[in-house]
Amino acid sequence: MAASFIVSIIGRGCAHELGHALLHMDIAKEECLHEFAVFNMRDKTEAAANLFAAHLLIDEEQADSMLQDGYDVFHVAAVLEVSVPLLNIKLLDHANGREPCTIADILKYETKSKSMSNSQVLFRDYTRNEALTVLKEMIDGQVTEMIANGYYTDHVSLYVGYSGWTSPSTGGSKKIEGGHTDSYKKIESVIERIYQDTTRYNEPIRRLGISLGNLTYECCRNLSLFEDFEKEEREHDILVAVSQIKNKYGKNAVLRGMSLQKEATAKVRNTLVGGHNG
Repeated sequence: MAASFIVSIIGRGCAHELGHALLHMDIAKEECLHEFAVFNMRDKTEAAANLFAAHLLIDEEQADSMLQDGYDVFHVAAVLEVSVPLLNIKLLDHANGREPCTIADILKYETKSKSMSNSQVLFRDYTRNEALTVLKEMIDGQVTEMIANGYYTDHVSLYVGYSGWTSPSTGGSKKIEGGHTDSYKKIESVIERIYQDTTRYNEPIRRLGISLGNLTYECCRNLSLFEDFEKEEREHDILVAVSQIKNKYGKNAVLRGMSLQKEATAKVRNTLVGGHNG
């Protein structure tokens, strides 16, 4: 996987130069093509080569699907193993009137499924065990937000990015057995299993992302003789109460014990506005 990642890095520059070779051979024969900046969009030849590279390297359907699922451009770029500027060039090409849909189509568009996601760049490099604490905090915050909006989920996704972009990201997605739920314990258990199964040992972690997908307002549960539904209802009532308290008194009004550990980030991040000091 490391070899393919290195090839993908080299491929970004090669794709740009391939664009020049195919589009600007006549210009190159008469004069040199000077490049003084990466992703220069003011020069027409450079802009054309950048656009060629963006369309060559970025899978449109995969990018659109992830964006519709609520992932931000940083997460999408990391998963597709391209730079954020190159992804933006791809998206801006659509924004410049190249989409076949009309404004009316956009206004009446409804997604087939709803999702909620949360991602963060850690304050420093984290070990595998330290990052797990932050991941559980993120799950807690996302589940609280989901409950506040009256949603249930049956599908979760995880993204883990490593320090320095030297290694491919890991993670995955999984259906929750038993159907839709708003149980923190169930959701946390599934995401942690993905984390334990896919996250590398001894590599510093710098980015984390989670997504709760296929959201619905109606909880369609599959009955099971091995589950305590009264216990789940009590958990639901507690989470609803916690959500209401946080909504009224702030996110730090109620914290889980893990948020008091030194590697935790929730307490600090809850005081930030848009990821910055307010």
